[in-house]
Amino acid sequence: MSHIDFNKRIMNFYKDNRGLAAIEAALIFPLIITVTLAMFDLGNALVLNQKIISASQVTSDLLARERSISQTEIEQAVMAARLAIDPYEGDNLGIDIQGIRIESDDDYNVCWEHTTPLMEENNDEINDLDKLGAINEGFIRVTTKYRFTPHFTGQLIGHFDLKEVSYVRGRSNAFVPMEGSPC
Repeated sequence: MSHIDFNKRIMNFYKDNRGLAAIEAALIFPLIITVTLAMFDLGNALVLNQKIISASQVTSDLLARERSISQTEIEQAVMAARLAIDPYEGDNLGIDIQGIRIESDDDYNVCWEHTTPLMEENNDEINDLDKLGAINEGFIRVTTKYRFTPHFTGQLIGHFDLKEVSYVRGRSNAFVPMEGSPC
């Protein structure tokens, strides 16, 4: 085989584009599948985030309606939060509920608290207390956290937490006490 025949074959191969579409499709297909599955997981995370916001607001709203609350009412509000995230698993939801009384312009007291499994106490500082109420008034702070593991990309990125905090004042009185709490 001469040098001229080899160059001629290379040029013929270069000019022939019959299999080009198949090669391009084979190269781009894995990328398209990966992006599609990642978008599916992202869509689930966005929907679940909206449900976590609803769960936090449902819980705080149910408790703010009462003049004083009991452990049973707290458990019912937690159950309502689990129902708010349906069809997602309620076992991955953690809730921390705090009854907070404002002591002075820059100090507050957590009078009562209820924390479910998968959740740690919300010890975050509260700034701008004067915007949340006057002295000797109070509010309820509900923190919800959901441990989300993406269905398809979970093996690559693992799980991550979706968290929402809501604040609400009592509807009937300035502070919603819990039966048996010192405040």
